[in-house]
Amino acid sequence: MSTPHPTTSVDEGTSTSREKLLIGGSQNDLSIVVGEDDDLISSLCCVDSAKNQRQLVLAPVDMHKRNLQHRLPSASTDSISITDIAEVAEGVLSTGSNGAINLDRIDRLSALRKALESRDDVRQRIAAIPGVEASAESVEHLRSEVESVTNYHPTRVECWRDIATETPAPTSHDTTELLDISIEMQQALAASTSKAVSGVEVVRRATRAVMVHDVWGEVYPGVSRLVFVGMSSLSAPHIDFLHSIAEETAVEVEIHCRRGTGAYHIERVAPVVDVSSPGRVIPEVRG
Repeated sequence: MSTPHPTTSVDEGTSTSREKLLIGGSQNDLSIVVGEDDDLISSLCCVDSAKNQRQLVLAPVDMHKRNLQHRLPSASTDSISITDIAEVAEGVLSTGSNGAINLDRIDRLSALRKALESRDDVRQRIAAIPGVEASAESVEHLRSEVESVTNYHPTRVECWRDIATETPAPTSHDTTELLDISIEMQQALAASTSKAVSGVEVVRRATRAVMVHDVWGEVYPGVSRLVFVGMSSLSAPHIDFLHSIAEETAVEVEIHCRRGTGAYHIERVAPVVDVSSPGRVIPEVRG
């Protein structure tokens, strides 16, 4: 895959400044749109519903959903569906045998406590790292943070290890240990259940389903545009899912952010997108 190249354009008829990341091999571009809420509402209403063009708006929390529903003209609601990534991912997986049922946080903490009780070596390794506790809550926080940064993709995991080797001791050792312990605890969780370990794993499975099985059109026919809104930060699993849709379908995929966070997202998304086969994981991780 070629490296994404940011280019700037202005949407016709609006004041939205668009920073677009051009992804090699995609039918459409994954783009970041920097603007205010008025720009978003205006762009959503510009789509011609008479042509049966559907739009999906993914908002992370109910507050964002209610705000959008309140501000959109009633005439637009037939062509615009407001949902979230979790629901869309579950919809993608509903076409196959790989169901989207996952462990909740309480189940994960219970499984991690059992794993830690049976692994003296892991508890000792954790205790040797400053600022980390050998508790289920601490390990779950570590696991979710590593997953958020890497999505357990081979390229990102290798990058983590490369960066660790370049840092001085003992930070180099501790940084590598944090990654290895996270992977081992991910393995322990996967061994404890036939379900997806977390909602993030559901999104990752859906990413692979879009990339490999071409299921998007079966679940969301007629969708011409997908807009992701309301995130203060973007995780690797979310970016991989959006990347897969942009690369494998004819859907225009946009990440909409406000001017205060636009520069941060533009700087972060480009290197995160630049991996081949989004949704792929290292051999040690299932799911």
